Amino acid sequence: MDARVVLGILLGATTGFAVGYFAQKAGGTCPLTCNPYGGAVFGALIGGLITGALGAGAPSYTPSPYLVLVESPSGFEEKVLHAERPVLVEFSSALCPPCRRMEPIMHSLADRFAGRLVVAKANAADLNELAKRYDIQAVPTIIVFKDGKELVRSVGYQSEDKLVALLRAHVPAADQPEAGESPPE
Repeated sequence: MDARVVLGILLGATTGFAVGYFAQKAGGTCPLTCNPYGGAVFGALIGGLITGALGAGAPSYTPSPYLVLVESPSGFEEKVLHAERPVLVEFSSALCPPCRRMEPIMHSLADRFAGRLVVAKANAADLNELAKRYDIQAVPTIIVFKDGKELVRSVGYQSEDKLVALLRAHVPAADQPEAGESPPE
């Protein structure tokens, strides 16, 4: 169990115990919060749920030097729409838990398809104009572009296997190793 979750449970239990203790002194009748022990159990549950829902931390991964960060509309134009190879773009947000879970997947795809496919990330909150232009309604949204045109779109968390299958179905060149390059594992 992650240290942050344990800390959340301990803080919740301590707060619940204190609320139960003082509510008991005030003459409350709720069995969960008007005795210190019930308050501690209730607080621990709530603390564990909150810290678990907020995420116990991002998975560890090795950042890819091949992942392209799109930081402006002109950068999107240059790096995505005018790219010589097909481009997989993830529109994401820093505050989105599924986006954080996809971070290692995007880096892995960038390494796996280096030289055959460009893998890029664009922050939909920072690039509001682009998000509107491409009708980004939810994050993460994955769009595959080829020759400046949208080929396919996928909304929500996608596993690496699903994204690889999506690429193989819509970008045949993504499955072929370049000359002198070893095939992906």
